[in-house]
Amino acid sequence: LAALSFTVLISELLRPAFAHESLSATPGWWQVLAHVAMLQHVLDLEALSAGVWYVAIDLQLYALAVGLAWLLARWGGGLSALQGVWLLITLASLLWWNRLEALEDWAPYFAGAYGMGVLAALARLKAGGASAWPAGLGLLALGALSWWVAPRERLLVACMASTALALVPPAWMRGPQGPLRAGIDTLARISYSVFVLHFGVCLAVNAAFSRWLPQTVPVQALGMGLALLLSLWAGAQLHRWTEQPLPSLRRWAWLSGGFAASSALAMWLAV
Repeated sequence: LAALSFTVLISELLRPAFAHESLSATPGWWQVLAHVAMLQHVLDLEALSAGVWYVAIDLQLYALAVGLAWLLARWGGGLSALQGVWLLITLASLLWWNRLEALEDWAPYFAGAYGMGVLAALARLKAGGASAWPAGLGLLALGALSWWVAPRERLLVACMASTALALVPPAWMRGPQGPLRAGIDTLARISYSVFVLHFGVCLAVNAAFSRWLPQTVPVQALGMGLALLLSLWAGAQLHRWTEQPLPSLRRWAWLSGGFAASSALAMWLAV
């Protein structure tokens, strides 16, 4: 919501001098309400920023994961029961749901790739953090089965990643200590904030460099580097302001109100 507040304003401020297809249309109130609930694609409304579809699906998948864990805990199910349920969901997605384009805006479509990651994590948890070879081999079998049913490169990538997560030795996960490790840890922590905010930052840099600077490769390459650095810096600030404080309904209400105010200002600028 904080990133969207920034993006809708940047898009509207740039629109008069930067007519580009990447700019979303001026928001309407139905769009604003849909984005607050992350239902814009379900309701067939235009997204106000690149990548918002991913955030909406991520929210659905996380709610599914938490809901399943809560239900099984209430019913007395343990780790093995949770693994069994996720195996069934993953299989159903890989063999059926992921092949139905009508489900592209819903969690079941992506539950195959997500489920392979969950199965890898649960297997390591059950193994006490050690390498989980049976799970790794099982994930490879799942990937081979899904490829045989319908070749999909994105699921092959998910299979390879989840298998690596299941099999990599614990020492590799800890890695060597030092400046390189500290830098990687920092980038990992702010990566989600960078992801949701970088679109607006890149729009602003793109508009400035295309309007006021020569259209030469060295100059525009400098602009790409600047966009990257500014995105990392802005993502770090967003992480500090929105991800580090404890979440609460009050903070969500403030962020929702801020997004509504930014959208209202964008609508006023468009008049």
